[in-house]
Amino acid sequence: IDGKSLEEMKDNIQELSKIKDEKVLDDKFEELRSTLELLTSVTSRWQHNREDKGALNLESTEVQFEFKESSLENVKPKAHLAIHETVAECMIMANHWVARKISQEFPLFSLLRLHPPPKQDNFDELVKCAKSKGWNITTKSNKDLASSLDYCVDKDDPVVNVLLRSLATYAMVQAEYFSTGSVSQENWNHYGLALDKYTHFTSPIRRYADIIVHRLLMAAITKADWWDGGKDDRQQNLFENNQLKELCQHINERNRAAQQAQRMSAQLFQTLFFKDLLLNDTRCIVDGVIYSLRANGFLVHIPTYGLKGPVYLESKEKEVLYNGKHGLVWQRGVVTMCQYSVKVETLDGTDEYFLFDHVTLGIQLKGSEAHGYELTYTLLEKGPYTEDKRRVEKDQNPKKNTKDKAFNFFSATKEKLSVDDEDSGDLESKSAAINDAESMSAVYRFFQDMRFKGSTLNQDEKHKK
Repeated sequence: IDGKSLEEMKDNIQELSKIKDEKVLDDKFEELRSTLELLTSVTSRWQHNREDKGALNLESTEVQFEFKESSLENVKPKAHLAIHETVAECMIMANHWVARKISQEFPLFSLLRLHPPPKQDNFDELVKCAKSKGWNITTKSNKDLASSLDYCVDKDDPVVNVLLRSLATYAMVQAEYFSTGSVSQENWNHYGLALDKYTHFTSPIRRYADIIVHRLLMAAITKADWWDGGKDDRQQNLFENNQLKELCQHINERNRAAQQAQRMSAQLFQTLFFKDLLLNDTRCIVDGVIYSLRANGFLVHIPTYGLKGPVYLESKEKEVLYNGKHGLVWQRGVVTMCQYSVKVETLDGTDEYFLFDHVTLGIQLKGSEAHGYELTYTLLEKGPYTEDKRRVEKDQNPKKNTKDKAFNFFSATKEKLSVDDEDSGDLESKSAAINDAESMSAVYRFFQDMRFKGSTLNQDEKHKK
């Protein structure tokens, strides 16, 4: 609601939309806003208290898919609003106090959630990336880790802190449900939330664990009611420790399966979004940030779509991708992984890609119905791809003369692939349109082959239909 006017919110809040009297409407709106502001203030104080004890604010990129009728229109990271933090903190608060209550009344057979501290080796990648920017990450405790992450801020590039928090998330051990009778009490802590007791209580409509916790809470409230003598049939229907232990193991397995299904579902829709897009489509040209190094390339994070994946600097034919005076060219050379960078060394010179460098990438779908599809990421330019560059490339004159300047593979590629939609099925006419560019750079042949594979794939799909 913060920053929204009454008129903007009237149609979104059903209770307000029914009020016709303007004065009553104003009063109700102010009452609602002041109440939410108070609630946000309370939850913010609670959150700060947890953070003082070492609660972690980690990063886990979620994507949302926008549909128009039956077609997938867009993929983008899910926006986080201030009210989301308020709701999340209320849920954490409720889960914590319910955990305290049921474990107090039933210390041997309550269902809680355990998040153990990760192994120190799990933080190696995070520590390495931070050191490349001159920062030291301390991981002895959750409080030390939280303080270190708060310090690692690049004012010129906010993505850096996001990626560091994402690497910290990778280092975590997965939280699990357990029966209190099977784990000693000093190990009940939740590392990530910095709480001594925690459970899941707030979502019984989608988690069976929450239903069990509701039953435990009802029995605990009845047991504590001395007016009623503390007697109730609900206590007789609770699971014993061994039963609850086996049930928790099953719930943990189902929880991991659900998370895997969620990841595969997101991957499926991301693949469908790029299925019919050629690489010259502006939606396939993106900015990526290097966050991990490999012997034959590096891993990138693509903020626009919340994607992560490998970029290869060395081909199966042992050629390397070198950024020479004519753009990116595949030629003989060696790729070497250093401490904070990857080097591409050729007879013509050396390229070096550092952690957190921004690069321009092309996203393309590869594969077949028989062997499955996957998204691939191709390096198009060594520098970042900005919105200004996107607009320039979009408005660029396709007849612009390039003979008097150094050949830019990225720009020429987009120019030469701008073929009319009605000719999209004719591979021969497209080949003639780009023959002159072939002589300008050896890498263009490589890119043409990639594009032909994608076009052939699209034609095969049409024939099947």
